[in-house]
Amino acid sequence: MARAKHSISVPRPSQRDRERDLGAGVVKSARRVFEIIEFFEQLNEPATVSDIVQATGIPQSSTSMLLQTLERMGYLCWNPDDRTYMPSLRLHMLGGWVHDIALPR
Repeated sequence: MARAKHSISVPRPSQRDRERDLGAGVVKSARRVFEIIEFFEQLNEPATVSDIVQATGIPQSSTSMLLQTLERMGYLCWNPDDRTYMPSLRLHMLGGWVHDIALPR
């Protein structure tokens, strides 16, 4: 079954995000991984490779490789029926322990 094409509207980055210069010491692939994770946090639904490329501006080949790697590591789930990725529970649970430290009862 073909995926119904719909327009994806992701909130624009804040002015601070657009202007932030992380300098030359930033590993490009690490930055891109977090851009993808933040994209999913804003979108709140599964997305195709082309959706992610369009929203992040990361080249298609790099996006595909990063998504495949994150899926193999268990941080993303792949749905071959509609060719979409979405965050896994493993990704969701990464920082769960921080809440208890930051907001103790």
